[in-house]
Amino acid sequence: MVSQNPLFQGGWSIKKVGAMVLNDIWPGVLFFTLIATGVVVISEKTDASLALPSQLLTVLGTILGLVISFSYQDGRKMWTNITSASRNLGQMFWIHVPHVRSGGNAEDERTRMILKSVIEKKTMIKLIQAFAVSVKHLLRNEEGVGYADLYPLIKCLPRFANTLPSVPTDADVLPLWYSHKLEKSKPKESDHSQETNTTLKNLLIVLRRPRPKDPRKMFRMQGRGQLLGTHVPLEIWLVLSNYSGWLMRQGLVQNAIATGLTNNLTLLQDTLCNLERICNTPLPFAYQAHLRISLWLYLFFLPVFSDILQLWIPDYTSYTLVAFFLIGFLEIGQEIENPFNYDLNDLDMDHFCYAIERDLHEITAHTNPDPADFLFNGWNEPFAPADKRSAEVMVTGPNPCIYKTAFDTGDNSEDNIRRTLLRGWREVDRKTRKI
Repeated sequence: MVSQNPLFQGGWSIKKVGAMVLNDIWPGVLFFTLIATGVVVISEKTDASLALPSQLLTVLGTILGLVISFSYQDGRKMWTNITSASRNLGQMFWIHVPHVRSGGNAEDERTRMILKSVIEKKTMIKLIQAFAVSVKHLLRNEEGVGYADLYPLIKCLPRFANTLPSVPTDADVLPLWYSHKLEKSKPKESDHSQETNTTLKNLLIVLRRPRPKDPRKMFRMQGRGQLLGTHVPLEIWLVLSNYSGWLMRQGLVQNAIATGLTNNLTLLQDTLCNLERICNTPLPFAYQAHLRISLWLYLFFLPVFSDILQLWIPDYTSYTLVAFFLIGFLEIGQEIENPFNYDLNDLDMDHFCYAIERDLHEITAHTNPDPADFLFNGWNEPFAPADKRSAEVMVTGPNPCIYKTAFDTGDNSEDNIRRTLLRGWREVDRKTRKI
């Protein structure tokens, strides 16, 4: 099936037009079109020969293989890893960590223990979601935790290294909350404050990690101009890793599940490092400059190659299309080099986080039923299509110890079950092969 054309999907808007590279490439296209026009006019109106050997055209044509960046696809693969690891961790926490634990005998104590266990697991699964959200903000250079989609998920985490009976001071503030005024820590939306700060300290921080001059890319706490430097995803990952270690020390998970928890936590950390590599490793300046200059020279001398000149004299405006294609590819490669911001061409990380949130809530909505509650009811037809009797009829019939159908003559249940399964296979084989 052919996918929908993105040009016409969802209608046109100023945002969609701005996401195209037309606004970036039209000056270059116009300039080189004028160059081609001048070459053609001189060749037609004068005796001057501007033609060059066409063999150079093949050599310079290799420039096309260098203009596209693949950061976009790499970034999407990394977000797939985060989604997969989040689902795995969520289902391991929810299903394999028991609700009922030793130590509670009375009914009230058992009920209270189940409630505490569910709260514990639900909170940790929310931290899995918080990890993905914090990665999104980190890649957008939005530091700190004061966001409406992040703060509610982590506000229960400890804020001080020393707690009661000790009196916490500013020296006891943990890295996750460092530089926050705790009594004023309120979530705010992702359209961040556009206030600027010209202190030397903040200027040095900005210079150390240059970013596009977009106020949405910079996060500042309300009332403060200091940029926050805490690595929030790492702090959340440490909490999840600590919980995994606590489960192992308490003997609440089996060895195979403990290995799965460790592997998926490691996958989250590796994926985070790869995303930071993509975000913080642009193409070297020398590469970008040489690529752009080479393309400009290629387009500048293209009209004077002898074969091209003879071809385009009747219709020299065709050169405009060539300039449009080549300069457009160059600008697109630069546009998607960092695919983690807010442009229409960037990865929709909000959508990824919403998908993870939905998945985790779906996992926690699973009731962990005893298999006997649904395996032997009247809705289950385990041997269909050969035998459409329900499991309830089979195990509660007049002679539940012997399995037998109308096609069976003996009373050996195992033989009858095998024949039924073979009949089912034959029927499905005929149906799917349309024999």
